[in-house]
Amino acid sequence: MINHNNLCMGCMNPLLPQDTKCPHCGFDRQRVQSAPCLPLRTILKQNYVVGAVTSKTNACITYCGFDLQKGARIIIHEFFPEKIASRTDDEKQVTPNFQYSALYYQCLNRFDELWKTLQSLNTVDALETPYDVFYLNNTVYAVTDYKQSITIRQYLDSDGVLLSWQQACETFMPVFDALDRLHRAGILHTGISISTVSIGSDGKIHLSLPVVPLSVASIPEVEAVLQDGYAPIELYDGRFPIGPETDIYSLMAVMYISMTGVSPQKSTERVQKDAMIIPHSLASGMTNEAIGVLIKSLKVFPNERFHSVGELKSHILSSLRPDTQSDATDSSIPQKEPIKVGVPSPVSGNTSVKKQAETNTKKDSVTTIVLKAVISLILIGFVIFSTMYTTFLYEDISVPFLDKLYAPLSFLPINQINSNAPTAPNTTTTDYGKVTVAPSSSAPAPTVPPTVTTTVPTTVPTTTAPPTTEPPTTEAPTTEPQEQTHVTSEQKVEVADFTRLTYSDIRSNTVFNRNFNFEYRFEASDDYAKNAVISQSVPAGQTVNQGTTIVLVISTGPEKVKLPDVIGMDYEQARMVLEDKGFQVRKEIKDNDGNETPGKVYTMSLVAGLEFPKGTEVTLVVWGDRPS
Repeated sequence: MINHNNLCMGCMNPLLPQDTKCPHCGFDRQRVQSAPCLPLRTILKQNYVVGAVTSKTNACITYCGFDLQKGARIIIHEFFPEKIASRTDDEKQVTPNFQYSALYYQCLNRFDELWKTLQSLNTVDALETPYDVFYLNNTVYAVTDYKQSITIRQYLDSDGVLLSWQQACETFMPVFDALDRLHRAGILHTGISISTVSIGSDGKIHLSLPVVPLSVASIPEVEAVLQDGYAPIELYDGRFPIGPETDIYSLMAVMYISMTGVSPQKSTERVQKDAMIIPHSLASGMTNEAIGVLIKSLKVFPNERFHSVGELKSHILSSLRPDTQSDATDSSIPQKEPIKVGVPSPVSGNTSVKKQAETNTKKDSVTTIVLKAVISLILIGFVIFSTMYTTFLYEDISVPFLDKLYAPLSFLPINQINSNAPTAPNTTTTDYGKVTVAPSSSAPAPTVPPTVTTTVPTTVPTTTAPPTTEPPTTEAPTTEPQEQTHVTSEQKVEVADFTRLTYSDIRSNTVFNRNFNFEYRFEASDDYAKNAVISQSVPAGQTVNQGTTIVLVISTGPEKVKLPDVIGMDYEQARMVLEDKGFQVRKEIKDNDGNETPGKVYTMSLVAGLEFPKGTEVTLVVWGDRPS
């Protein structure tokens, strides 16, 4: 097994004994991880090495990590809402703050359910999914594979190629499929932006996981972090419901910047005056239906957008030009050179759309140039005519801050909302909105409304989630479905040490399931984390026939017991009741004004009637002695 002390905690590459800093990423070998994050080189489940923090949100800390069993770099997500929880002195155990105990465990269970559901979606190509989810240190961890990638933000910052509507639809279609699966599983992402949509080293696009349950994001003490331009109005204003329309807006906003190079205007600034535009160079390659799809997806109010990803996909497919549709299965980002992952560096200037157009123009023949000039005159005439005609029908809108960027071009402005735009969630409309052509310099600057509060509503999806791969909690033996059984052959195979793995590891390992026929038994354990293998019927290292049946005992985690209500009891009596149930008891004294019975339990830190793992600590607040 690899010695983790010789690994860089910043990138998990091996170090030489004389290296004080990593030659790959520059990470200092003697660096100490600041609290409340887990210390560097912490070992989880005797297998996962915790490295440097890569990101923090309002409820989750994400670490670079290393899987000792697989010998590979990984990503570790830890549930840790810093505003309502803290670490104990051992720097590992998570303890909820006294007034938030019940809320912490409610959110912890939601976090666990979220990641277990995501684990069941491991067949969705464009979605990062965990391969292990486990309970430890009074919190939940999720482990995902590490993939070399750069975000859309990094890609565009490195002068990445802007996409046409056709290219964007083909490139983002796997992400639409992934988002559709999330919604059908009852999960809303609510955090899609150019920082959560990434491009792999193979040019394929994928969506980072939603790591924060909505119930956590709605805690007043835990502020929601929103990214302007990609967060729709309902994430700022609690009067509007959150739903699939929320993610549709955000993902189409990411598509918008990948086609234009410009971030969409902040949704709260579009309530009174909408100034979003489509550059003519983009709009000229789109059908009228395609323009309508983009407008409808980015409507300010959620009830005016598409209501499901399936509905949006059907309109996208029908919006593509018949003469440009192809059966190509390659949906990778178009590029002149292989995409460089890690810290992006500027690519050669010929990858820019504008510079590439200039290069191609120099290579055009005289005949082609004359033909383009004729077509341009026709288009200019059409634009002038359209402008004069639509002046009588629609209001003209443009965005002043884009004038310099697209000054040589004509625009196709989009009026996302009517001039008498509704400001209440009961607004209804069925059309795509108004599309007009107007010079960008003629329109007034948009009016910015007052700042909207950033309280995120507690609405959660009501879609029923599919069954997850969570093992049953019964102690009775469970045999795998018939199609997973194997016929014993004469080929010899060596039995692995399954006690270092989890139920999910074994179920997803095709080699194990090809070599052995597994039967599973499940039992509670205080010594093994949930899903961990406790024992195996055939010892590790033994050579057996391929297809031999091996019985694995799987931990369902510490036994959960219902917390009794001991408020009003004498402390000693309450302590005995709780300890008999398997709880650990801690005592705190409350000042007595002389009217209370000394030694009586005033309150308790956890909510009676709920179930908690054995060994959970309960603080009893007890009345002190009466003043003399």
